[in-house]
Amino acid sequence: TGMDELIGLFLGWGVPFVVCLDDDKEGRNACKKYRDEWSLPDCRVFTLGDVHPSLKGKMVEAMLSSSELERIAEHFSIAKIKKGQIGQYFSEILARDEKISLADETIERAKAFENKVVEGFQGT
Repeated sequence: TGMDELIGLFLGWGVPFVVCLDDDKEGRNACKKYRDEWSLPDCRVFTLGDVHPSLKGKMVEAMLSSSELERIAEHFSIAKIKKGQIGQYFSEILARDEKISLADETIERAKAFENKVVEGFQGT
């Protein structure tokens, strides 16, 4: 995941940060590495599985409902979206000041993510 340089810079500059990783094998391994090698507390480095039970073993795409993923795929006229396209989609929506509805499950996960990030910043 290659976050070592950013972690080093942020720590050196005294910039508060949190790191949230996918809850797949690679993400869990990176989470442990960053905690161990940088002596970061659990509240500052975590995986999606730590954010919400429904995200155990999942990647960031699982934050969204299936209907929202389908909407993004349709927007780009593709069958399977990539992580970068999620960000691009929401950036475009925000840039146009459009309102979209999100599924209750997505809102629940987003609130859990926000709470985890706030907890991480309070722990700094």
